[in-house]
Amino acid sequence: SYESPIYGRRTGMMEIKELDYWASRLFFKNYSEYDRIFAYAILGGTPLYLSKFDADKPIEENIEEKILMKGSDLYEEPEILLLQETRDPSTYMSILKTIAMGKTRFSEIADASGLEREKLPKYLNVLMNRLKLVERIQPIEEKGRSIYRITSNFIYFWFKYVLPNKSLLELGKTQIVLEQILAERDLYISHIFEDIVKQFLMRLNGSVLDGIPIEFHRIGKWWKGEKEIDLVAINEKQKIVYFVECKWSKNPLKKREFYDLITKAEEFRWKKRERQEVYIFFSRSGFEFEPEENTILIDLNKMAIIAKSQFKIRILE
Repeated sequence: SYESPIYGRRTGMMEIKELDYWASRLFFKNYSEYDRIFAYAILGGTPLYLSKFDADKPIEENIEEKILMKGSDLYEEPEILLLQETRDPSTYMSILKTIAMGKTRFSEIADASGLEREKLPKYLNVLMNRLKLVERIQPIEEKGRSIYRITSNFIYFWFKYVLPNKSLLELGKTQIVLEQILAERDLYISHIFEDIVKQFLMRLNGSVLDGIPIEFHRIGKWWKGEKEIDLVAINEKQKIVYFVECKWSKNPLKKREFYDLITKAEEFRWKKRERQEVYIFFSRSGFEFEPEENTILIDLNKMAIIAKSQFKIRILE
């Protein structure tokens, strides 16, 4: 967002829009696709933050030297941002930490942060509308309860791993915190992978993928009760709905995942008796089955090949 103070405010740079993953990955040409995604999951698309990592060094070294070490470039970045931009930084930090720890519903945030419920909307409003650090998400085509999430990957990472471990980091125990981050990295990345897939589909909107036209007017997450679909995209005019699953796992996707998605899709009510359905699966580690009619299978390597051939991106050196 152009208005967000997160982009360039501290260095006096001209404010610029946050990059998506497919542009951000070009900062790390020496990295594997896995490490490129990990770097984006940590730093997000803020050019100032992306420029802090040295692409010639292993990502683990960058995390330790640029984020975890006391006095390093990004060690206190979110804290300084909130001190500059708000009158009550401790309350905003408490709310952001609560969301980063997985408390995403209004009642959960109020209870975990210790803030009175009638006061919480004021703070959420600042975080959403002025600072652009939080967004409110509702399930597409449903009236289910909304959730709140942190929009900046780096802010999310910092409140999840840096702030809770500040006492260790102040003592220089960076290796302990780094080991925790590396042990949990696949679980951490899995949440960001959905955003990367969404960006991928938005870039491909209006084109053809594996012989199937990709054209939609709206895209978002869907949930109802315990059922959840990572992404649902809707073409109102042609009455097409795309059901998308994003799997970040070391193991290939099994056929039962295909049937699970079909079962969940039956709960999605939009134009149920007249729509055409397309199923798209994104898997880090490939698939144990072949695509059926109106089904697209894409692994990490295929995503990178498509991006290279179809996405027109150039980063100025």
